[in-house]
Amino acid sequence: MKNEEKDRLRREFLARRQAMKEQEVQIKSRAIQTRVEALLREQGARTVMSYVSVRNEVRTQALIRSLLAEGIVVAVPLCVPERLELVPCRMENLEDDLEEGHFGIPEPKENKRQPLPLEELEAIIVPGVAFDRCGYRLGHGSGYYDLFLRRLPDGIAKIGLAYDWQVVAEVPRSDHDVPVDLVVTETEVIAVGPGVGA
Repeated sequence: MKNEEKDRLRREFLARRQAMKEQEVQIKSRAIQTRVEALLREQGARTVMSYVSVRNEVRTQALIRSLLAEGIVVAVPLCVPERLELVPCRMENLEDDLEEGHFGIPEPKENKRQPLPLEELEAIIVPGVAFDRCGYRLGHGSGYYDLFLRRLPDGIAKIGLAYDWQVVAEVPRSDHDVPVDLVVTETEVIAVGPGVGA
């Protein structure tokens, strides 16, 4: 029953996201970017992993460029399907280092892959179809991020990006789901992790 509820919610939210107008995506993504940058500065994060946005997700390309310009080390995920694994790979140039990968998501070109140990990461920018106020997320259903988040060492800030309407009262969850510490929308920062912002 829980999986059916997840599937229903996923279909509903993906359809709504796909229906968003480009201008709305850009305006809301800019507001979210401003909040994320302020948070990362506050935390002093110098090594950040971020998803590369597609299909009306909260845009991350401008955020990535901005972090690189500040001298922050940025990693993006490389998808390894045979192990259902995400590998953080350092990226130096958004335009030159990426090509279309699995699921149509940009990922590092073969000759540009510089894997980073998980221990070096200080913050992870996490995508989601929906989040709740306890930090639990509904993903696309492939399981990559669920497994990845479970492998992270303690102390790495997990930051979910969402439009206001993607925040729901409760996301259907399983025992093994890992919540994010913060959910950032265009109007608020929802802090749910222990000691976040301290």
